Amino acid sequence: MTTDSKPNITITQIILFLFVFTLFVIVGISIGDKNLKISYFLVVSLILFTLFNCYLTISYYKDLRNVGGKQGERGLKGEQGFKGDSGVCTFSDKCGINNCDDEVMKESRVYYKDEIDKIGEDCYETPNLKNCNNNENLLKTSKDIKNLNKIRITKCKNSKLNWEDLKDKLFPPLVE
Repeated sequence: MTTDSKPNITITQIILFLFVFTLFVIVGISIGDKNLKISYFLVVSLILFTLFNCYLTISYYKDLRNVGGKQGERGLKGEQGFKGDSGVCTFSDKCGINNCDDEVMKESRVYYKDEIDKIGEDCYETPNLKNCNNNENLLKTSKDIKNLNKIRITKCKNSKLNWEDLKDKLFPPLVE
């Protein structure tokens, strides 16, 4: 594409245009009636003008079809869009939950408060028969809670949600 946006008219095109114009003039001179001769030259002038106009239109179109115009002014600021989902992290691998172990254990104490009161603090912290008063059921409950917490800690470390949103998924409300 040329840097000049005006179409280039070649010598061949000018010679062809002059030849056609001369041909029409010769034919027009041979017309005897004065009114018919004026009508003929008016029609020929309109035809030549139309052909030249079509040529320029096509030439300019070919030259300018891929050229962008100058950038206009910035438009008016639109309304603010809808608020997106909160807590979805895509820029970081860690995404803000730095201490999953502590957060899960702290929430677990609140979530399992009644069970911890039944089995005892020592049995919850270190599940073994001695700490669980030699009660197999208390030991099983304590180990189950520990296993669930391990699963929750793993999910927390792999999650891209913030803690508040993840907490609702890890600790769903208990149905009474």
